[in-house]
Amino acid sequence: MRWGRGGLAGVGVLAAVLAVTAAAAQSDRPTIGDLVPDEPPRREGQLFTPERGPFPLPEAATAPTPGGAPVKAAVYVPECASPAAPADHVAYLQSLGLAVAVPALGGDRCAQPREHLGTLHDEIERVAGELAALEWIDGDALYLVGHGVGADVVATFTSEGVFVGMVGFAAACPFGIQNVTPILTFRTLDDPVLRNRGTRCSQFDAPNAVNVEFGGSEHVLRLSPQAAGGAEVRALMRRTLRTFLGVTEGEGEGLSDGDQLDLRQLGDGG
Repeated sequence: MRWGRGGLAGVGVLAAVLAVTAAAAQSDRPTIGDLVPDEPPRREGQLFTPERGPFPLPEAATAPTPGGAPVKAAVYVPECASPAAPADHVAYLQSLGLAVAVPALGGDRCAQPREHLGTLHDEIERVAGELAALEWIDGDALYLVGHGVGADVVATFTSEGVFVGMVGFAAACPFGIQNVTPILTFRTLDDPVLRNRGTRCSQFDAPNAVNVEFGGSEHVLRLSPQAAGGAEVRALMRRTLRTFLGVTEGEGEGLSDGDQLDLRQLGDGG
């Protein structure tokens, strides 16, 4: 092929145009430093009635209300590292006739060690106020319950008059233990997670606290009568907890199979 002088000039112009276009396209593309992973979706809190759940916590006022007298309620604070605990603990509290609220807790619906205690306490107190405002909730019978890191958050909640009692499962109390509200804590002596925290709730002089310690290495501390192993210890935990909550009947009643399946939403990140 033969090119004339004008043809070569045209090719040069075309090449220049393509180069500018390519440069512009490249400038619109993010560099490696600009590539930031998408933020995970922030999850709202959840509410479980004694018979059903979960419902979005902002819709608590329109959730199906249980009949009869107002019910006791608990604000439950799980730790993010133990997703198996909430499904068991929440279901058991429901079976005792309690409504259970799990706050958003920064969008994770669980407590992270890095979270500021004051921020978590503020959200817990706000959710407690929302529960107390519901006609079917007994606002004078609210409890604060936590597991692991969540139990340590519970142990440091010092606002008086919000809760009538507090419960901590697998609690180590590394930040101390409040002395204004009755509190019940449980732990196994050889809990491998708590071993790393280096403290025990029982080492603090808190006359308002009952600290139950027993042999074993379980961290989740399942309450379900169907849980494998440790039947005597689980029975002791259930009896102690029912006495503390002032509940003596209803264990194992109220939850359908479908509602039990819904509880998986607390444990699978859904």
